[in-house]
Amino acid sequence: MRRILLAFKSFFLILFRGTLSDAVLDRLGLVRREEGPAAAPEPVARAEDGALQMLGILQRDSRLIDFIMEDISSYSDEQVGAAVRSLHSQCRDSLTRYLKLQPVIDGVEGTFTHTPAAEPGLVKLIGNVPA
Repeated sequence: MRRILLAFKSFFLILFRGTLSDAVLDRLGLVRREEGPAAAPEPVARAEDGALQMLGILQRDSRLIDFIMEDISSYSDEQVGAAVRSLHSQCRDSLTRYLKLQPVIDGVEGTFTHTPAAEPGLVKLIGNVPA
């Protein structure tokens, strides 16, 4: 019976005062924490988050993952071509809606370029890159 009374007392103390009294804390065997500003850590943005978000957008708008995971070997080339045509259009619309794509290096594709020597990690070269 005492536990029920203690439960009701605790409930109404928290409801009306927002905190438990010291006597109730002692009866429950609890200790009051030091109150201070509890700053939540800032969320850290990672590159993977943006990639997953973009993949989610492409899935939502054009069902890209569903198409990639589908077994298309039983369909004719004409059927696959028709499906890819609409998929391509929907993916392009999603990309233009959420991204502004522009060249990283201004120049003609296939020509040689020099990376800035001061910051070699600024540009990541991929593909067939000569030494």
